[in-house]
Amino acid sequence: MSVLQKTSAQAATKHDVHANIAPPTYLPTEVISDGQLIYENIVELELTEEWLMKKLKKQKVQNVKDVYFAQVQTDGSLYISLKVNK
Repeated sequence: MSVLQKTSAQAATKHDVHANIAPPTYLPTEVISDGQLIYENIVELELTEEWLMKKLKKQKVQNVKDVYFAQVQTDGSLYISLKVNK
């Protein structure tokens, strides 16, 4: 048995399961709350309003006011939760 082989009782590591071990690009950060841009968070992430609007339009959102919550994810993608029309 090779020294590098693990026994079945040893815990798997991130390397063993080929998990992404790179640090995240961003911390999850709210950029829209109840239809309002949170400019200070956009600036802190070194992003622009133009970048955000392109991401919204890509997901067929035309107006920030239609967004209840939006968050930049660790990989730079944008999570969007739309307002519910009553």
